[in-house]
Amino acid sequence: MRDELKFYRGDDVRWSSQAQGTWKKKTGQIIAVVPPRSQPEDTLYQKNINTAEYYSYEFGNPRDHESYIIAVNGKTNRAKPRLYWPKVKGLELDGGNNGTNN
Repeated sequence: MRDELKFYRGDDVRWSSQAQGTWKKKTGQIIAVVPPRSQPEDTLYQKNINTAEYYSYEFGNPRDHESYIIAVNGKTNRAKPRLYWPKVKGLELDGGNNGTNN
């Protein structure tokens, strides 16, 4: 049986995020697993993930637990996917939206 907070590269996941008083549901696909106490940028580099294919941002300080970088597709087919590094406790497996935005 799978640990409910353990995910793998390629898993489709969903979570909610809040900004400026508005909550949004997001769905995406895990593209990298970040080991404890590691920088997400280092993990992307080590996995040879071309960050030029994504909109991304500074991820912040390392976390003391395994975490995940998630790609969320843009609103149009031409838009680059955006990278997120959400808190693990808010992630859930998604039924297969395959990285589409809600």
